[in-house]
Amino acid sequence: MRTALQSAGVSVSPVVLHQLKAFSSFIQEGRTAQEAQPKGKAAEEARELAAWVCSEVIKISNKQNIKLSKRQANRTAVRESAA
Repeated sequence: MRTALQSAGVSVSPVVLHQLKAFSSFIQEGRTAQEAQPKGKAAEEARELAAWVCSEVIKISNKQNIKLSKRQANRTAVRESAA
């Protein structure tokens, strides 16, 4: 599945969340693994995933800002040429 998604150009997280007991047991208490065992393996995996997601969001945001800047520059050029 991972290979198929990557070959289609989809960003796939390099982080794997394993089926750790901490993920399921603490949810019953209304807590996350990060809250209950901040130095545990589950908390580490969750932090790694969160860091990857944040880096992807920043990449998307930067790409959108570049597109927006180009559109604004084009609009300004059109206005100036019409004046």
